[in-house]
Amino acid sequence: LSIFILAMLNWWFWQGKALYATDEVFSALNFANKPFFQAISHYPLPNNHILYNAINHWFKYIADDLVFSGRLLSGVFTALMMVNIYTFSENFTKSKVSRILIILLLMTVFPIMGFSTQARGYSLHLLLGWIAFAQLYYYSKTQEESKVIFYIIVNALGMWTMPSYLYLWAGLTCGFCLKMMIDGK
Repeated sequence: LSIFILAMLNWWFWQGKALYATDEVFSALNFANKPFFQAISHYPLPNNHILYNAINHWFKYIADDLVFSGRLLSGVFTALMMVNIYTFSENFTKSKVSRILIILLLMTVFPIMGFSTQARGYSLHLLLGWIAFAQLYYYSKTQEESKVIFYIIVNALGMWTMPSYLYLWAGLTCGFCLKMMIDGK
């Protein structure tokens, strides 16, 4: 919980300094604000954050500002990723101080914190990519079929979030296959 709160406080600080970008407003008004079926199916370039806009769509019933609710979603996705990384890093170090330092370092990286302040799907993209990586890691250790099934579901959601997720999926899958071949599995 403390990692989640730390990440959200960091998000609150940085998002307060970022003005609304044109494409954030465009996305909120022309996609998240539309009927749900239209939000999940309309695919014009360059706005292709489909799953993200579909999730933000539901906030129109409780929030007047879909750009801010979109930024809040991005902040929550980033905070969840930080919690996930903190928990995952316990596989490599038991030191809480080291794991907290890893999180603090990651919260200074622009593609992570910069994207968390934007009402776009990049934070969800990163979160899903991280979950996919962790599932492959756990599968390599346990050989549990459920890890592969979850990996497939997460990747499908990732590609629904942004088609460029395909590159992340291809890299993860090729790297994992190479690792399994080297390990003789």
